[in-house]
Amino acid sequence: MLTMRNTKEAVAHATRELAGGTYAGANYICADAESGAVIYSGNRFEVVELTPGLHLITNGDLNDPHDPRQEFILRQLTLQKLDSAVTFLAVASRAFSRKPDVSGRRGAIVIGKEYGTVSSTLLSLATKIQNAIYQYCPGAPCDYSFDDCSALLRQVLSTDKNKSKK
Repeated sequence: MLTMRNTKEAVAHATRELAGGTYAGANYICADAESGAVIYSGNRFEVVELTPGLHLITNGDLNDPHDPRQEFILRQLTLQKLDSAVTFLAVASRAFSRKPDVSGRRGAIVIGKEYGTVSSTLLSLATKIQNAIYQYCPGAPCDYSFDDCSALLRQVLSTDKNKSKK
């Protein structure tokens, strides 16, 4: 999907590839400077377009008000003044790193013997490409740090913008 020119092409490519059942279930996010979409490919196959703004997704539905992890993260993000992408991502990375409490609630991480959090992504797309931020954690954020992959994101967005001008 990363080789596609824009979100629309990436979604079309993913739809063709995922329809065959070759890949295990997962949620995919496709985004460029103009648009974004979530592709559900697990128990169901569905494409949902993203609107500008804050979106949360776990292994369930996008912006699910009944998902206790999303509710916890949303509360953490709205308790503070988040006046920049950097501040937002700092607060988000701390909130996403929180393990559940002793009752198994109030955390974003899923810990289990057969099932659990395997990675996490923080993404901030801005009007100016140089302000876009992409951080990726290659495991549960309570055990691994987020790596800053912003330069790669900016390169992809710059290439996308240059292609659309032609």
